[in-house]
Amino acid sequence: MKPEMLPLAKKEVKTTPTSRETRYTFPDGSMIIQSVDGGTTSCGTGYCNFTNMTVKETRWYCEGRFQADFTLVNGGDDYISRVYDAQVWSAGSISDVSLNLTKAWEDLNGPAEAVLRWVAYNGVTSTTYILKLKVGGNNYWDECNY
Repeated sequence: MKPEMLPLAKKEVKTTPTSRETRYTFPDGSMIIQSVDGGTTSCGTGYCNFTNMTVKETRWYCEGRFQADFTLVNGGDDYISRVYDAQVWSAGSISDVSLNLTKAWEDLNGPAEAVLRWVAYNGVTSTTYILKLKVGGNNYWDECNY
């Protein structure tokens, strides 16, 4: 979907204490589904650990996902401790897959961040996809390019 189409999309967000899903439905019926869910949550006094969480972006022609462990600290800096098991799928060929923990700790400049990046080629054009996990402000969410 082209970036200029995003304002035309219907956005639905579903959250629970242990998951978040954002679904964009476009006028042509196509969808982008982003989610952070699964895994195990363990909370104590002032913190919640999330382990083996799946961060995922799904479109009709491709999907990217990875696992992440992160911690929300009440009154402190949230952090991502580990990202692993990147998987991508596309209707065409895939190259340049990378998963990086680009910023482990939340700070005054913004949230902690992990990035999965891949290039999909459909036989005519190639597109770079970026899926991010962000952790900060006692919350977590994912972002992707459109």
